[in-house]
Amino acid sequence: MITVMGTSDDYLFDHAMIDYKTKKYDSAINAWTKLLITNPGNDTLNYFIGSAYLARGETAKAIDHFQKTIEKTDSYFLKEAYWYIGLALLKEKKIDEAIPFIERSEHENKEVLLM
Repeated sequence: MITVMGTSDDYLFDHAMIDYKTKKYDSAINAWTKLLITNPGNDTLNYFIGSAYLARGETAKAIDHFQKTIEKTDSYFLKEAYWYIGLALLKEKKIDEAIPFIERSEHENKEVLLM
């Protein structure tokens, strides 16, 4: 995945990824948000911040960051962001809104979910 960040930013990103993987979502969100200030259009940061918010059950914030991810149509995380927007909308019981995102996701379980 391509990111435009310096060496110290890479360390902060990597440390936040460890926090994320160990379910320390607040720490991960805080670190990635600091990086996002200097690079607001970064799809990688927006994707992972969205993922952390979704893991915390904050669907509206998650959707906002996933939406920023899909704005970059060549994003490495495009299909995954569609999937997670769909899941977040389902959690909010917005089924009709969720369906188009799930369909665009190409996730292996999308057909089962859409049944």
